Amino acid sequence: MCSAPYRSVSVSRVKHDLETSDARADRKTIEARNDARDNKRDAEYKVALEKCDAFAGAAKDNCVAAARTQYGK
Repeated sequence: MCSAPYRSVSVSRVKHDLETSDARADRKTIEARNDARDNKRDAEYKVALEKCDAFAGAAKDNCVAAARTQYGK
């Protein structure tokens, strides 16, 4: 049979392990969301640059500058 103090330590250890696991899972989820957001932003930036190819000269320069500003590049 388990003594009360041993069981108490064991239960608290399991709870701590579960909380740690949950925290790690949350961190991975947040990192995945951030990666997805960054990938989407990069793709949108590339699309914006492709649209700028329709222009020439100063208009194209302005378009590219606007895309860089909008997408933080």
